[in-house]
Amino acid sequence: MDDKRKSDYESSKPEMIKSMKTGILQRYLYKYVPLETAKIIIESGQFKFSSRTEFNDPFDCNLLKKLSFDLSDLQAHIDESDELSHLNSPDAMNILSEEKNDLGIAIGEAMQGNMDQLGILCLSRNKDNILMWSHYAAGHTGLVFELDVTEDMDFFFLPFGSPIDIRYQSGYDIVNYARDKKRAIVNNLMIKSIFWSYEEETRILREKHNTYPIKKSAISAVYFGCEMDKRKILETIDLFIDNKYLNADFYQAVAFNTKFSLTFLPVPDLP
Repeated sequence: MDDKRKSDYESSKPEMIKSMKTGILQRYLYKYVPLETAKIIIESGQFKFSSRTEFNDPFDCNLLKKLSFDLSDLQAHIDESDELSHLNSPDAMNILSEEKNDLGIAIGEAMQGNMDQLGILCLSRNKDNILMWSHYAAGHTGLVFELDVTEDMDFFFLPFGSPIDIRYQSGYDIVNYARDKKRAIVNNLMIKSIFWSYEEETRILREKHNTYPIKKSAISAVYFGCEMDKRKILETIDLFIDNKYLNADFYQAVAFNTKFSLTFLPVPDLP
């Protein structure tokens, strides 16, 4: 984020927080994890931002790239880049046109390499999806972190700006890094198959895949799976308390008797 965007972000932060607290903008995001992963997060105070190469969807951040470019693609690529402005001449374009296929492959590989270096934290906008509990919280034996965006805005908005809400589609256009690099990158990051729509996913980005700290006050609630036994719940709550997570409330999911749905009870109210 450049200095102007950073300044704009800082000046707009109070209004964004107000909009989140009044329900205009998304305030809470959720991370589904198995218990063992949760313990690492609790003790370290950090979340892992993964490389897209670790994802379980072969299309995720890996949409088909256009590798055979025409002259208009090359011209657009040169016009977009200050570093290539010296190539903006008829003679240079004639030379490049002869190598356009090799250049297309090189551009595609370079951009995909940059994509692979990004750190991506995948969150959800809901906490009660039965499939999410099954797939990402060890069959309802794990837990969900509730993250309050207003408590650590920089974690969610820096260095790239607003979190990215995934767009779910039945198909997509081939990404063209030469013609419109920014659009190609954004589409690669935010478009997934409609089959994943149940995740209601929001993504936070970092320049490198690694672990990054979050303010402990941003963990506002913890939801334990309906299949986690009470002893493990109490042990995990003790771990939160020992590590000074003072803002968190604790709940356990409970399955309804007559419909396929979950509700959440405060831990002290559990039978």
